[in-house]
Amino acid sequence: MGKKIKTILAFFSVIAMVGCSQVQGGRMESRKIVKNTKAEKDTVMPENNEVKLPSFYPNDSVFNETVSVKAGKIFMVGKTNPTTGFDWEMKVETADSTILRFDKSFDVTPVEESRPMMCGAPSLRRYEFITEKPGVAKITFEYKRPWGNQEPEATVVYNITITE
Repeated sequence: MGKKIKTILAFFSVIAMVGCSQVQGGRMESRKIVKNTKAEKDTVMPENNEVKLPSFYPNDSVFNETVSVKAGKIFMVGKTNPTTGFDWEMKVETADSTILRFDKSFDVTPVEESRPMMCGAPSLRRYEFITEKPGVAKITFEYKRPWGNQEPEATVVYNITITE
């Protein structure tokens, strides 16, 4: 039964890719990620009350960051490619849920005005967290497909100490 479900999910992934390519006029080439654009600066650069942690990518073989931050808002940016079925699954570990909590995530991929976003192209996602009081937290991201029992393609760990 499990193999049948995997086959069905793979079939629907292919259908979604074909449908997406039709919406984009059949163009499936990779989209260039533009660096230092106004859109990227507005959404990726920290504001006055934010702390930006190091960014992460699916090809990071070892990513285990230990950081110390003051209570407030923190964020990190991860490269992902959900149109291929792979995405980051996140887990937050704390002794008390008020030490650090997930706030929101959203796409921050800069797009060239002359080229629409392409299916199958990588994107950037910003993950935001609120730190409310001193303590220790651990955020783990695993890059994998949500179905099946396969091992993650990459694992990213942030060990965070929150101070006042």
